[in-house]
Amino acid sequence: MGVSIRKLHREIEQLHEEQSHDHRESIKLFRGQGLIQSDFQRLLDTKNGLLSFNNFFSTSKCKNIAMLFVESALQENEDIVGVVSSMNVDQSQILAVITPFTMMDGLSAFGEEQEVLFLMHTIFRADNINQITDNTCQWKAQLTITSENGPQLASITDHM
Repeated sequence: MGVSIRKLHREIEQLHEEQSHDHRESIKLFRGQGLIQSDFQRLLDTKNGLLSFNNFFSTSKCKNIAMLFVESALQENEDIVGVVSSMNVDQSQILAVITPFTMMDGLSAFGEEQEVLFLMHTIFRADNINQITDNTCQWKAQLTITSENGPQLASITDHM
């Protein structure tokens, strides 16, 4: 299993390198998921702080795809809180981004998802976390990918 993860990691890094020369515009990405109450509370407590994801982080260029994931999670379990995360990625600053990501266009079996895949241990800053209208089960989170020279991350790494 470790060999497969390492191989995928290297492939994403290679694709990131190839794609970083082709894309210079900003893109908006979305991720929809259901969180159990304790994980949701941790997300709320992280507002204006840093979040790290210990797995590959799948996002979509299509907000509707993210909403489908939230709706599916809410139907499966009524104790779940649905969260749609949105991220603006300024690709002109791509070389300053710590964790590579890749556009999965033409590579994914689910092309309609317009997937963008981030490597393991991607770190984002949680800027805003707000309730979607009056629905207590659905929230939106605005995340910003960190860069090597970001002050919060630099402070943490200096402390280590």
